[in-house]
Amino acid sequence: MQVALSRSMVGGRSTGLQQLLLKENSNFEEELTGDSEPVHRPLNTARTSVGMYGILINKIQAATQQWSSKFLSYAGRIQLLNTVVFGLKNFWCAIALLPKSVLKTINKMCKTFFGNIADNDRRMVDKSWSSIYSPLAEGGFGVKELLSWNKALISKWLWLIDQPHQGLWSAWHKAYHLSSCSIWDTTIQDRFTESFRSIFIVKDDLLAATGSPTAAKTLLQDWCTRYKFTVTTSYNWFRPRSPTIHWHKAISQKVVIPRHDIISSLAYQKKLATIDKLTLKGLMIPNWCILCKKDNESHDHLFFDFSFSRVVWQELMDWNHLAGRSNTIDRSWSGACNGK
Repeated sequence: MQVALSRSMVGGRSTGLQQLLLKENSNFEEELTGDSEPVHRPLNTARTSVGMYGILINKIQAATQQWSSKFLSYAGRIQLLNTVVFGLKNFWCAIALLPKSVLKTINKMCKTFFGNIADNDRRMVDKSWSSIYSPLAEGGFGVKELLSWNKALISKWLWLIDQPHQGLWSAWHKAYHLSSCSIWDTTIQDRFTESFRSIFIVKDDLLAATGSPTAAKTLLQDWCTRYKFTVTTSYNWFRPRSPTIHWHKAISQKVVIPRHDIISSLAYQKKLATIDKLTLKGLMIPNWCILCKKDNESHDHLFFDFSFSRVVWQELMDWNHLAGRSNTIDRSWSGACNGK
């Protein structure tokens, strides 16, 4: 039985097997279909340049520029970053480690899209972009940190090639690249592809953190659930950590819609773009509340001191048969976290 060359399929595109073998030794590009335009990724042994990632950068830039013209809430922007933009990056991150310049460019585009950066932008968020990468339990918005997620995906290939069972992918690399030796006893070589070099870079990071191949292997096994590698667990190990906040459970619940969740988180950290904070940034605007036109606009004024806010709080306290009323955000959340 022979292979029907005319019916061979690579990435959803019909091609001959002979052409595939010829391109594999030169500059074959794998295609990801499912879109009107394929996503190309070079798989040759030469080191990739920044220009090879132009398709990825252009797709993310086109998406963020199109969305920037729409009036989206912070929750809507986070949702788009975690779905559409993350889906574009996820395919590339699963193949090899992205260059630092590419990561910097993507992060800059995402930061500009989320904060709608402009000198006179009234909706500007006073929040560090690095803290947005933290999960909700640590005061962030749950956006995946790109470098850590990239390493987490590559670590799955390191775990797979170290397994005793012989899958097609691991068996070929062990025979061709590793010469039937353990990956922990092999050093990186020039003949390796960019994807295979990335596995060795992640391996060196694990060895530097754990101190020995045995400890590194144990760490990889700890990231498994029911004999399957869990990328999320690996990502939690690679990502930067922040202290857990005590008020997280008071606002992050299933019944709370994302928009209210993010606004509450920003309000507690006093990161909303209120007039008192905008004037400190040098904006020349009237320093009074736009609703009552009497007092200065601040977080505590909008949520507690404003006349309508006082009525809402009083109705809530009477409805729950509670006495007293908080007059600051800090005291309000402290009472909510303590069940008061």
